[in-house]
Amino acid sequence: MAYPAVITDAGIAAATNAKQNAITVDVTEIAIGTGDHGLSGPSGIETGLINEIARFDIRDRVDTGPTQVTVAGYLSDGDLETPVTEVGVFLADGTLFAIAARTSPAPLLYKSTAVTDLMVSIALELNGLPIESINVSVAPGDLTMLVDEWGLEQSTLNMRMLAVILQNL
Repeated sequence: MAYPAVITDAGIAAATNAKQNAITVDVTEIAIGTGDHGLSGPSGIETGLINEIARFDIRDRVDTGPTQVTVAGYLSDGDLETPVTEVGVFLADGTLFAIAARTSPAPLLYKSTAVTDLMVSIALELNGLPIESINVSVAPGDLTMLVDEWGLEQSTLNMRMLAVILQNL
């Protein structure tokens, strides 16, 4: 599940500045944390996570609408066990571009030692921003895990057909 994010004031300023200077900003990393943003959640004035515990490269992206992109990455840490209450998306220069946070009624995610890898995806609504000035950089090691419902159903059908074919051999 991808969590919706609030684009920060700094993210808006960076994208706007990039357009004015005919350059792009590079969205490159996802971070997770355990900070408490209260019942109201993030406001957009944040410049970092309250309590960042890990940061990792974006490994996949999917355009999920005309002005929306979902980005994903994964953390490999078998020793980490914690609720994840905040997720941030960062530009290459370290600027917090977007943030999603939730403490109550439950955290966004939970990282257990029983599972080594944690995949994190976050939806970025870019409506009103100069989209042509925003570049999502995907690091090597594509997840190919951001599959829509139709694609998942097709993969399941293909696996079932393969099982039937193998069974009839």
